[in-house]
Amino acid sequence: PEKLITLAEDIGLMGQLGDWVLVQACQQLRSFEDEGIKLAKVAINVSAEQFTPTFIQRVGVVIDETGIDPRQLELGLTEAVMSSNDPETIASLALLKASGVYLSVDDFGTGYANFTYLQSLGVDILKIDGSLISKLDRSAADRAIVGSIARLALDLKIETIAEYVESEEIQKLVCDLGIQGSQGYLFCKP
Repeated sequence: PEKLITLAEDIGLMGQLGDWVLVQACQQLRSFEDEGIKLAKVAINVSAEQFTPTFIQRVGVVIDETGIDPRQLELGLTEAVMSSNDPETIASLALLKASGVYLSVDDFGTGYANFTYLQSLGVDILKIDGSLISKLDRSAADRAIVGSIARLALDLKIETIAEYVESEEIQKLVCDLGIQGSQGYLFCKP
């Protein structure tokens, strides 16, 4: 994925790729609904380059065209997007929140987003970076950091999800630290 995203950004195709992913995800969600399969939500990642006013408008159009419930769509954003002080970004995040779309911060804990921004921008979910999660069994420092993130998020009513959970031991530590959800190879390979 890292190579594909980097290549798409380098050759100027990230916008088209991101639009295709958005459309396909929403169409598949609609298809599942039509077949009687109810999913809580579907999450797609959005690159910082892709997060433009045009993309925000496109999200609304695709939701309308597919007829999905906007509360079934989660947009995974980078810490760079979420910590931006740019008025256009803040307005775009507010529009998405007002529409009912869930906002998550992907790979949280290794960048520079802070909890003040997260609270004021209405973040719903923090996906704690796998580099912190994968060492929980051997790093007291990482356990302390992840535990602190989980407690602060809980106080702010922000859901937490551990990324890259690959063993039962890590999953137990994740649960012990109060993280509400997990994703990774332990559950399903991509």
